[in-house]
Amino acid sequence: MDILLVIGRVLFALIFINSGIAHFTKNAAMTGYAQYKKVPFAKVSVYVSGLMILLGGVYIVLGFYADLGALLIAAFLIPTAFLMHAFWKETDATAKMNEQIAFNKDLSLAGASLILFALIASGNLTDFGPHVESDFRQLGNPPRESASARLGITFKSACKTHTSPCGQNSVSARPSIIMSNA
Repeated sequence: MDILLVIGRVLFALIFINSGIAHFTKNAAMTGYAQYKKVPFAKVSVYVSGLMILLGGVYIVLGFYADLGALLIAAFLIPTAFLMHAFWKETDATAKMNEQIAFNKDLSLAGASLILFALIASGNLTDFGPHVESDFRQLGNPPRESASARLGITFKSACKTHTSPCGQNSVSARPSIIMSNA
């Protein structure tokens, strides 16, 4: 399953890394488009947003502060959806449809980024390496209780030992969720 996590991280982050690089290499074209869309401080906004998504994507791929990377990406995508893809302002049916698709894509990816941030920052997804929240714990802040613990949900694994037809023992885990009123 570790390889699937790595593949997923790369596939998720690749669009942001490529787009972040394009914010720098094609800055004139992107600045012109941002000005057309009436983005304030268009040139600076293109550089800042490019840096946000480039760092966010790299952090997620490397598993280094991936929670911060996911938050940077979400912080880019939500305003971008409204500023750059305001489909409700379009009068042409094709332009309206294209902007609505881009708007929905941005909000969906922002939602995925926020889920990723929440899972990593809460400690419920630990295979991503060091993250910002764990560094704050090391600075002396008390550890936070996970969302599942606050809700009284405990994850347990029921393990069984099986003997295969070749005589080798293997262990299989069947996860179960236990709810309590604690």
